[in-house]
Amino acid sequence: MGERHLGLRGDSNKQTWEEADFPIVCTACLGQNKYIRMMKTHFDRACRVCERPYTVFRWRPTARERFRRTEICQVCARSKHVCQCCVNDIETGVPVHERDKHIDLDNKFEAPKDIVNRDFWAQMKAMEVSKEIEKEKKISEDQEKAQKNVKSLEDNK
Repeated sequence: MGERHLGLRGDSNKQTWEEADFPIVCTACLGQNKYIRMMKTHFDRACRVCERPYTVFRWRPTARERFRRTEICQVCARSKHVCQCCVNDIETGVPVHERDKHIDLDNKFEAPKDIVNRDFWAQMKAMEVSKEIEKEKKISEDQEKAQKNVKSLEDNK
Protein backbone atom coordinates (compact mmCIF):
# COMPACT_ATOMS: atom_id res chain seq x y z
CA MET A 1 0.00 0.00 0.00
CA GLY A 2 1.16 3.46 -0.74
CA GLU A 3 0.81 6.63 1.16
CA ARG A 4 -2.78 7.31 2.34
CA HIS A 5 -3.88 3.90 1.05
CA LEU A 6 -3.71 4.95 -2.59
CA GLY A 7 -2.11 1.68 -3.58
CA LEU A 8 -0.55 0.83 -6.93
CA ARG A 9 -3.10 2.67 -9.05
CA GLY A 10 -2.46 6.04 -7.41
CA ASP A 11 0.30 7.12 -9.78
CA SER A 12 -0.56 7.56 -13.47
CA ASN A 13 2.75 6.00 -14.56
CA LYS A 14 2.20 2.97 -12.34
CA GLN A 15 -1.17 2.41 -13.99
CA THR A 16 0.58 1.63 -17.24
CA TRP A 17 2.98 -0.93 -15.77
CA GLU A 18 2.53 -4.19 -17.58
CA GLU A 19 1.03 -7.26 -15.97
CA ALA A 20 0.70 -10.34 -18.16
CA ASP A 21 -0.40 -13.94 -17.92
CA PHE A 22 1.77 -15.43 -20.68
CA PRO A 23 4.79 -14.09 -22.60
CA ILE A 24 5.01 -13.35 -26.30
CA VAL A 25 7.75 -15.77 -27.36
CA CYS A 26 8.78 -17.53 -30.55
CA THR A 27 8.72 -21.30 -30.92
CA ALA A 28 12.53 -21.47 -30.81
CA CYS A 29 12.62 -19.87 -27.36
CA LEU A 30 9.67 -21.84 -26.04
CA GLY A 31 11.14 -25.21 -27.05
CA GLN A 32 9.65 -28.52 -28.15
CA ASN A 33 8.38 -29.71 -24.78
CA LYS A 34 4.61 -29.30 -24.35
CA TYR A 35 4.87 -29.35 -20.58
CA ILE A 36 7.20 -26.67 -19.31
CA ARG A 37 7.22 -25.03 -15.92
CA MET A 38 7.21 -21.26 -16.13
CA MET A 39 7.85 -18.91 -13.24
CA LYS A 40 6.21 -15.49 -13.25
CA THR A 41 7.38 -12.47 -11.23
CA HIS A 42 5.41 -9.23 -11.29
CA PHE A 43 7.39 -6.00 -11.81
CA ASP A 44 10.73 -7.78 -11.36
CA ARG A 45 12.86 -5.97 -13.95
CA ALA A 46 12.83 -2.90 -16.12
CA CYS A 47 12.27 -3.28 -19.84
CA ARG A 48 15.45 -2.83 -21.87
CA VAL A 49 13.69 -0.48 -24.29
CA CYS A 50 11.29 1.67 -22.28
CA GLU A 51 12.77 1.00 -18.81
CA ARG A 52 9.38 0.44 -17.18
CA PRO A 53 8.70 -2.49 -14.83
CA TYR A 54 7.02 -5.52 -16.37
CA THR A 55 6.10 -9.12 -15.58
CA VAL A 56 9.15 -11.34 -16.02
CA PHE A 57 8.74 -14.97 -17.11
CA ARG A 58 11.48 -17.55 -16.62
CA TRP A 59 11.52 -21.13 -17.94
CA ARG A 60 13.81 -23.92 -19.08
CA PRO A 61 12.87 -25.39 -22.50
CA THR A 62 14.54 -28.75 -21.78
CA ALA A 63 16.44 -30.22 -18.86
CA ARG A 64 19.79 -29.70 -20.59
CA GLU A 65 19.27 -26.11 -21.69
CA ARG A 66 19.80 -22.94 -19.73
CA PHE A 67 16.99 -20.93 -18.18
CA ARG A 68 15.47 -18.32 -20.47
CA ARG A 69 13.64 -15.19 -19.44
CA THR A 70 11.83 -12.28 -21.02
CA GLU A 71 13.97 -9.21 -21.68
CA ILE A 72 11.44 -6.61 -22.88
CA CYS A 73 7.84 -5.78 -21.97
CA GLN A 74 4.83 -6.87 -24.01
CA VAL A 75 4.07 -3.34 -25.20
CA CYS A 76 7.48 -3.06 -26.86
CA ALA A 77 7.25 -6.64 -28.17
CA ARG A 78 3.82 -6.10 -29.71
CA SER A 79 4.68 -2.71 -31.16
CA LYS A 80 7.64 -4.18 -33.07
CA HIS A 81 6.25 -7.75 -33.49
CA VAL A 82 9.22 -9.42 -31.79
CA CYS A 83 9.85 -12.19 -29.26
CA GLN A 84 10.16 -11.00 -25.66
CA CYS A 85 13.05 -13.37 -24.99
CA CYS A 86 15.40 -13.26 -27.98
CA VAL A 87 14.11 -9.94 -29.45
CA ASN A 88 13.95 -11.47 -32.94
CA ASP A 89 11.03 -11.24 -35.35
CA ILE A 90 8.20 -13.57 -34.24
CA GLU A 91 7.54 -15.13 -37.65
CA THR A 92 10.91 -15.18 -39.40
CA GLY A 93 13.38 -15.23 -36.48
CA VAL A 94 15.49 -12.47 -38.04
CA PRO A 95 17.10 -9.99 -35.61
CA VAL A 96 15.21 -6.71 -35.38
CA HIS A 97 18.06 -4.46 -36.50
CA GLU A 98 18.55 -6.57 -39.65
CA ARG A 99 14.82 -6.62 -40.39
CA ASP A 100 14.53 -2.85 -39.90
CA LYS A 101 17.58 -2.22 -42.05
CA HIS A 102 16.10 -4.12 -45.00
CA ILE A 103 12.52 -2.96 -44.47
CA ASP A 104 12.28 0.81 -44.25
CA LEU A 105 10.27 1.28 -41.07
CA ASP A 106 9.30 4.73 -39.85
CA ASN A 107 9.18 3.97 -36.14
CA LYS A 108 12.44 3.23 -34.38
CA PHE A 109 12.83 0.66 -31.63
CA GLU A 110 14.56 3.01 -29.21
CA ALA A 111 12.62 4.91 -26.58
CA PRO A 112 13.42 8.54 -25.77
CA LYS A 113 16.21 9.08 -23.22
CA ASP A 114 14.39 11.65 -21.05
CA ILE A 115 12.28 10.09 -18.27
CA VAL A 116 9.12 12.12 -18.94
CA ASN A 117 9.28 11.63 -22.69
CA ARG A 118 9.99 7.92 -22.23
CA ASP A 119 6.93 7.49 -20.00
CA PHE A 120 4.77 9.38 -22.49
CA TRP A 121 6.20 7.32 -25.38
CA ALA A 122 5.44 4.08 -23.53
CA GLN A 123 1.88 5.19 -22.73
CA MET A 124 1.26 6.09 -26.38
CA LYS A 125 2.67 2.74 -27.54
CA ALA A 126 0.44 0.93 -25.03
CA MET A 127 -2.60 2.79 -26.37
CA GLU A 128 -1.67 1.93 -29.96
CA VAL A 129 -1.22 -1.73 -29.08
CA SER A 130 -4.56 -1.91 -27.24
CA LYS A 131 -6.33 -0.31 -30.23
CA GLU A 132 -4.74 -2.84 -32.57
CA ILE A 133 -5.84 -5.71 -30.33
CA GLU A 134 -9.40 -4.38 -30.27
CA LYS A 135 -9.40 -4.11 -34.08
CA GLU A 136 -8.12 -7.69 -34.42
CA LYS A 137 -10.83 -8.95 -32.05
CA LYS A 138 -13.52 -7.10 -33.99
CA ILE A 139 -12.25 -8.48 -37.30
CA SER A 140 -12.19 -12.04 -35.95
CA GLU A 141 -15.72 -11.64 -34.55
CA ASP A 142 -16.93 -10.33 -37.91
CA GLN A 143 -15.30 -13.28 -39.69
CA GLU A 144 -16.96 -15.73 -37.29
CA LYS A 145 -20.36 -14.12 -37.89
CA ALA A 146 -19.83 -14.30 -41.64
CA GLN A 147 -18.90 -17.98 -41.42
CA LYS A 148 -22.02 -18.70 -39.34
CA ASN A 149 -24.16 -16.87 -41.88
CA VAL A 150 -22.65 -18.88 -44.74
CA LYS A 151 -23.23 -22.14 -42.88
CA SER A 152 -26.83 -21.22 -42.12
CA LEU A 153 -27.42 -20.35 -45.81
CA GLU A 154 -25.89 -23.65 -46.89
CA ASP A 155 -28.03 -25.56 -44.39
CA ASN A 156 -31.20 -23.87 -45.68
CA LYS A 157 -30.49 -24.96 -49.27
